[in-house]
Amino acid sequence: MPVFNVAPYVAETIQSVLNQSVDDFEFVIVNDGSTDATEKVVARYEQLDDRIKYVCQPRRGITPTLNEGLRHCRGEFVARIDGDDTAMPQRFERQVTYLRDHPACVLVGSAVIDMDTGGQDLGVRATPLRHDEIVAQILHGGGCAMQHPAVMMRRADVEACGGYCEEFDAAQDRDLWLRLAERGRLANLPEPLMRLRRREDSITRSKRSSALHGKRLAARRYFERRGERLPRGFKIAHPRVPSTSDIARRSAWEAIKDGRRLLALRFAAKATVLSPFKRDNWWVIMLCLRPKRWGRTPQTGRIG
Repeated sequence: MPVFNVAPYVAETIQSVLNQSVDDFEFVIVNDGSTDATEKVVARYEQLDDRIKYVCQPRRGITPTLNEGLRHCRGEFVARIDGDDTAMPQRFERQVTYLRDHPACVLVGSAVIDMDTGGQDLGVRATPLRHDEIVAQILHGGGCAMQHPAVMMRRADVEACGGYCEEFDAAQDRDLWLRLAERGRLANLPEPLMRLRRREDSITRSKRSSALHGKRLAARRYFERRGERLPRGFKIAHPRVPSTSDIARRSAWEAIKDGRRLLALRFAAKATVLSPFKRDNWWVIMLCLRPKRWGRTPQTGRIG
């Protein structure tokens, strides 16, 4: 787990890992030069649980920090998590079981539950399940085929691939996934095993141009390793990163389809408070207040 200035959330994250249904693991935490109270929180937990191995370093950035963490890992499998997310109690057990039951699989992820900065669930985000679908989505950049904080990898295969490529300051996970796909199978479990906090200041939001460059570079190198060039007309999607308001509005729409009017109204109100001038948010509120007219917008056929 790399951490940088996550003091408001990191205690909850650490506790979710320590509360796993299996207890035979080591917990490597690398502090990448935090300037808030993150170090105090992690140091306190280090004193309480000898499974925690705490590493402090000057600020180096996410990719070198990920590799620093890998250098301290000794287990058969490596699970990733970010310092503001939380793991379901059965996460390690489910993923270890899958990897042991499927020896050809080198990397397994899962569906996730989005939550806002306050920890309120915003809905489940599904991921493709089969190897070919995952690789195609990684290559073309449409959506997130594997959620980085939700994956578990075989350490031997990650080391054989050389770990994360430090030329990437974003999309380093996609590059590693493609290299791992050349050694074995990729998979996602349909069950949500992580809750991911959607913050406006996240790395994904703050490095959009770097992420697009990283996606293109990862795809080009994938084809080069196969002795091929990028296919003519090959395109990489770079969808807009949804805001917390967008996620809340989509969660409201899902609740509407499930017939959960009060939950839908709560999500719609949150979306509207965050983005009061966005017309779609007010449209969802109207649908919540007039349940007989629940349905899709006549203009676009969708919400959001």
